Amino acid sequence: MKIKSLLFAAVMGICVFGLAGCGQEERLVEEPPEEVLRPESADTGTADEAEIVGAYDGSVRKGVVTAKIGLNDNTDYTIDMYNNAAVDTILGYLSESEMRFPTYTYEEEDGYVAQNIRGNYTRDDETEVSEIHAGELYLFSDGQLRLYFKDVAQAGITATPIGYFSGVDNITELVQTAYEENKDDSWNVDVYFLITKKEEGTEEADKPQVSQIQEKESEIQMIYAQIGENILEISPENNSSAEALVKLLEESDITVDMREYGGFEKVGSLGSTLPTNDESITTEAGDVILYQGNQITIYYDKNTWNFTRLGRVQGISARDLKDILGDGDVTVTFSLKK
Repeated sequence: MKIKSLLFAAVMGICVFGLAGCGQEERLVEEPPEEVLRPESADTGTADEAEIVGAYDGSVRKGVVTAKIGLNDNTDYTIDMYNNAAVDTILGYLSESEMRFPTYTYEEEDGYVAQNIRGNYTRDDETEVSEIHAGELYLFSDGQLRLYFKDVAQAGITATPIGYFSGVDNITELVQTAYEENKDDSWNVDVYFLITKKEEGTEEADKPQVSQIQEKESEIQMIYAQIGENILEISPENNSSAEALVKLLEESDITVDMREYGGFEKVGSLGSTLPTNDESITTEAGDVILYQGNQITIYYDKNTWNFTRLGRVQGISARDLKDILGDGDVTVTFSLKK
């Protein structure tokens, strides 16, 4: 499929991150995995606006996301997104409160910034893209999200089109400026994007049906965490660790005395050891993480380390989550009953 510009762009994930976490080891920011696919050449500049052809013709969600480019940018640029299952999943992770999304990969020659994002994404909408225009956003099979800030005449990539900046004719300059301004960042972030999800209902085409991913998620057994009078709803991760936790909770509720750690998490002993599925993770506010097989943590701020993700708190902003968790130690009861 040939995707022609409308200038399109970066969105995502609620990626928050940091340097230290559960345990006493020194924790350093790690680079994301090497990309599976890389464009062979790139040219600077932007392309003239043209119609979208192929499976996405007339199927664009207009203005569902805005983004500031860099920490010193006060302009909210509009992002239009395609109607596909990957976008459905991405929008499910975003909030109507402004969220900071870091990118740790900046490729001047190949003309993109990128970061791996969390979640299970369908590959049904992957397509071969021969030509890329500055401002377009693509999701690759390894979970890497790329914003191209340059035109790539002979891209030769296979990826899922996600969206584009609408009506922005200087995306190259904006990203390059943000990169230069952030070179001394203490977290080794190349470029920040400040992302805000807008209200639904502004689609150019008819509102899409519920995706297969959303249908599957509705069948998942949710986990509930009670903190005082507040109850957090946690969507379990699709791995053996989360499955083992659910099995424990089928037997009885688990109450954990969680201590404050590092200014970004609450952590406590589960009293049982679960199977681990450790990977390098940049946590987001709301991530529920298994550490060393027997420690459960709820993150309200950023950190990067090798963890196992157990799930994610749903339907709450980072600020509200921090308020519920409080400043000190907290007792949390995990249950399958709301």
